[in-house]
Order: sequence, then C-alpha cells, then structure tokens
Amino acid sequence: PSSPRSALLLAKDRELAAVLDKAALSPVPRMQLIEVLHRTQEIYGYLEPQALRMVSERLGVSMAKIHGVATFYHFFSLKPKGRFAVSVCMGTACYVKGAPKIMDTLRRTLGINIGQTTEDLLFTLMEARCLGACGLAPAMMINGRIYGELNEEKTIEIIEKHRSAAGQG
Repeated sequence: PSSPRSALLLAKDRELAAVLDKAALSPVPRMQLIEVLHRTQEIYGYLEPQALRMVSERLGVSMAKIHGVATFYHFFSLKPKGRFAVSVCMGTACYVKGAPKIMDTLRRTLGINIGQTTEDLLFTLMEARCLGACGLAPAMMINGRIYGELNEEKTIEIIEKHRSAAGQG
C-alpha cells in the first residue's frame, strides 16, 4: 500500500491531469510522450513514479516504454533533484588549487555524496570537468552562478546563504 499523497502532490497531480487531458485530444496521444514527460518533470521536479503511472494510463504507453524514453534522454531524471544544483569544478586549475578539499567540505556540510540530493530536496551535489572559470580557481557553480576563489569557510558560508534564502536556515 502506498502512503497517502500530500496536498502539494495532489495539486501537482491535478496540474498533470490537465496536461494529459490536452495530450489525449491529439490524434495519436502516445506521440505526445516526450512533451508530456517534459511537462511532468517541470511540475514535479523529476519523473515521479505515480505521475508516470498516470501518463502510462492516459496515453496508453507501457511503463517499460516510458522508462526506456526516460533513461535514454539525459535531461530526464527519475530521482528528485535539489532546488540548488551544486557543481564543483574538477578541471586542472581548480583541482590543483584545492577542488578536492572543497568537495570534501560540501560532502560534510550537506551530508551527501556526488550525485545525491539532500533529504530536504534543497541541494544536489555534482562534479564538473571544467566550468571555464580557471582564473577563479577553485570554483563551483550553483544554478548557473559561479562562485570562485573558494576555501572551506567561504564554501560553507555560500551554502548557508542558499539554505537561508530557501527559508531553512
């Protein structure tokens, strides 16, 4: 038995139902799958399992087919992602100037490893080959914004500012 859905998830389910109603009007609803998956991810932040069952039923597409499409395209995520995507640059300049220490600081501060998301869905930790900010090494990017010349203290301060901005400080 699945746990009851929260009011927030039920509101998202209604939003998805409206998307599916529109897709169902298409001459071949299953041809709308990729567009519907994009909208599903926009609504839920990832491809939420029960939402995918709704998509399967309404579009007449098997769960196996949906999973195949979702894993083929890199822009779909089957796991929740954090509100803040934190990427630490591991390019040569950043690496030499201390990027591994910055990554260790983030792992400790956030309590997660690379590729994981915090339980509160605020942060997802990733590594990048190069952010193109070599002059600011070591650097990290949060949701497209570069933060450079990092040390342990500055890194923690940046994370705490984001946590506070999200109302969870």
